[in-house]
Amino acid sequence: MNEEVDAIAELDKAAHRYAAEEKAAERMSWARQSLLVPSRAAGNDKRTMDRFYGSLALHLGLVADWEISTGATNGKIIKYDPEFVCAQARDSQVLGFEVHEITHVMKKDHIRMGDRDPETWNEAADYTINGTMKEMGYDLPDGALLPMTPPHFVPKDLSTEQVYDLIKDKPRDGKGGKDPGGCGGVERAG
Repeated sequence: MNEEVDAIAELDKAAHRYAAEEKAAERMSWARQSLLVPSRAAGNDKRTMDRFYGSLALHLGLVADWEISTGATNGKIIKYDPEFVCAQARDSQVLGFEVHEITHVMKKDHIRMGDRDPETWNEAADYTINGTMKEMGYDLPDGALLPMTPPHFVPKDLSTEQVYDLIKDKPRDGKGGKDPGGCGGVERAG
């Protein structure tokens, strides 16, 4: 009897994961298509940037990964947690998440990290990326790190290296895990 219950629980878990992966893949594909064929409602400058990001996205694979908390990139693929993608309230947040990961690749954060601490480097990169994205009108997932906000109140317009040097010795609040920035991380170039 317990074996039957365990088997049913495993099937239920597998069905949930499959459904979440399908929905997340659909949302990530929608975001990519939106970049390639931007809305006429967006201004010309925003449509130009969307197309630019869309062209970069075509060179990056999309991979569902249940082992990460949000997303990550190594410069070749964008990995995403299906539950994180599904939990975004607005499609525009999924689009912002994908643009965020593309920007990590565009800035070559996976290479520039060098021997620095990956979590701190990602947090520093998130401050610089997210501030620029907000100014450009992109919607970010809730909790994304922005300049001049807690926990570090990082000034605007600094490079990732400058932000890293500012925060590297500051204590962590313990909430961030592998992605304190809440928008996806950077992995070493593979």
